[in-house]
Amino acid sequence: VLAGIYEDGDPVLRAAAVNGLAEYKESEAVSLIIAAFRDSNYKVRLEALDATERGKIAEAVPSVAYRAKTDPVEAVKMRAFEVLGSVNDAETLSWLAGLVRDDKSSDKIRMKAVTVLGKDHFDLIYPDLEALVMQSLKDDKKTWIRYECGKFLSKKNDGRISSIASAYIQHKDPATKSLGMDMFDTNRFADVRPLVEAIAANDKMGALQSRAKKILEKE
Repeated sequence: VLAGIYEDGDPVLRAAAVNGLAEYKESEAVSLIIAAFRDSNYKVRLEALDATERGKIAEAVPSVAYRAKTDPVEAVKMRAFEVLGSVNDAETLSWLAGLVRDDKSSDKIRMKAVTVLGKDHFDLIYPDLEALVMQSLKDDKKTWIRYECGKFLSKKNDGRISSIASAYIQHKDPATKSLGMDMFDTNRFADVRPLVEAIAANDKMGALQSRAKKILEKE
């Protein structure tokens, strides 16, 4: 019945059919889900991505990768990255990790690769992520990616990022300093503490001084 509905001309019905097909493991269902990646309507392609993730359809990984690389609709492209991050495929993970260090890729794509891989494969991207962050600290044209990386790292409990936290706190930009203190707040790096204490003791730091004091008071 679902296969028949998928042949309908209405993209809403086709999308609904793909959604339902995710519950089945039969070859016909898998083939239709893979075919849905080529659908002209982006909503149907989004459903194919969701179905692949829910059903853990390994056969669909090449189609997911193709959409991540080429889909003209940004929502589909970004969702494809998320699905790829949930796939334990060495070649796919290696490609995603390569985007982090590829300075020819857009900042948005590089940051998406960071967030997708950072959840379960942080070790895989850390060296390239560190290089990306340090580059952003030196280049004010990379302020957005500096902030996004800072937000991401502030939620990570990992001793390796102490040098990044230190660099953020010592940056001239107040927002960057604040993100560095967020990293310290999460990890309590001993070598970063003097930097936070210096801000807490500096009456010229304004709101940053208040934040530093509150962070230190938590101890």
